[in-house]
Amino acid sequence: MWQALHIAQIDESWDEDTPVRACDMRLARNHYWDCVGELVVACDSHPDHVYHCFTDKSFFRRTIFPDYKGNRPSLKLVGHAAFKAELLTQPTALMFHEIEADDTISIMADRFRQQGQPYVVCSGDKDMRQVPGKHYWPWHKTEAERMVTVTDEQAERTFWAQALAGDPGDNVPGCPKVGKVLSARWAADIDLDDPCQIWREVVNAYRRHLRQAHRDDENPGELALLTARLVRLLKDGDYDPGTGTVTLWQPPTTL
Repeated sequence: MWQALHIAQIDESWDEDTPVRACDMRLARNHYWDCVGELVVACDSHPDHVYHCFTDKSFFRRTIFPDYKGNRPSLKLVGHAAFKAELLTQPTALMFHEIEADDTISIMADRFRQQGQPYVVCSGDKDMRQVPGKHYWPWHKTEAERMVTVTDEQAERTFWAQALAGDPGDNVPGCPKVGKVLSARWAADIDLDDPCQIWREVVNAYRRHLRQAHRDDENPGELALLTARLVRLLKDGDYDPGTGTVTLWQPPTTL
């Protein structure tokens, strides 16, 4: 939706002192549905089987961390509210209170998987690599790069890497001085059969790097837990749509 609105923005002016921005809603609408059509063909699906997932205004991550995405400038596009409302009238459109579109996609994929139903995740968001299954990445150059399969192991390692590094794009703190390269290298070698040991390593890394950064007043276990909860995408059963309640992730052990 964002890309469709972006290309449909029009800069005009009433006079030399009054610049205005408008939106060609017809152009936005056509682009959006053309993209959906391309995805349907690429994924060998049907338009009626496409779920359009959106994010509500409030979500639980800001409740546990008010600065979540606080580093992002406000980039409201003209026509955003109207176009979103229009798309939400689709019978397969989904938007839930307190959770983001990424969580909705992850929950739906997990549910389809448990039911043995085929699904393809279509997104350009790096966080989707936490979701096992078939993925279609529309922005990649070649077809081989676009259609990939994320294994259970890859999905789990992605989560642990993000739990250590955080996510600067979403203003999620993470472990000081540990970026995505180091965290990915560490996650590639961990023993996934021993999640308790993994969590100990995560907390110990936070403890060590907080000390080196002279941030001894911060609790490494609390910061590690906050980061893990912020970066982790929800699974089926983690969210109650009736009450809007999220069950927060719990570590495999307490230290």
